[in-house]
Amino acid sequence: MTKNYTVKSTCEAWNKANEIFPTDYERDNQRSERAGYPVYSSTAEGRWYDYICDLGDRLELNLSNGDTVNIWIEAEETEADDQPTEAEIQQMVADTHTAKEAGKTGFTHIEPQAATIYHFCVMHTDYDGNAAEHAMAEALDRSDEFMRVQLASDYAASWCDANGILWGSIEIFHKPYKYDHHREGNYHYVFTAIVTPRITK
Repeated sequence: MTKNYTVKSTCEAWNKANEIFPTDYERDNQRSERAGYPVYSSTAEGRWYDYICDLGDRLELNLSNGDTVNIWIEAEETEADDQPTEAEIQQMVADTHTAKEAGKTGFTHIEPQAATIYHFCVMHTDYDGNAAEHAMAEALDRSDEFMRVQLASDYAASWCDANGILWGSIEIFHKPYKYDHHREGNYHYVFTAIVTPRITK
């Protein structure tokens, strides 16, 4: 059986998932690598078929009883009457391109820059013995919101450095959010970073 829910934010989606999913869960690196998107598996023994797929616009909960639950994320749209239409935006872009080609922009035109989105999960659980990751989770847990963003940025930068990614800028646009596993000392933080490459000559 397939059930569908619709929420207005990523945070609401994970809260709903926590209500429905029958056990604690953690990021499954092997499944994530094979799938090409984040997968979180149940930590309970014998619950291999209970897992969550983070598909960006929805969370897909696959349960061992055969049920599938889709939690769709549809942010509310607020359109003012004075907002430009899609056709008007396309014309603005075309006009800017034409002016740039003719050297009439009046300023140094900066081309859009490619960027990569990375989703991070920092675990603190008694069934995962990664002491360094636990220390990072504890640092996030005892910090205020401002400091959490700074720690997340530092974490993303260190991860890029460790993986040979030459980064130019890092922006945390989904702030660190805590998911409580409802067991003492068991929780994880998730956050998302936009990473632009370093410009080299």
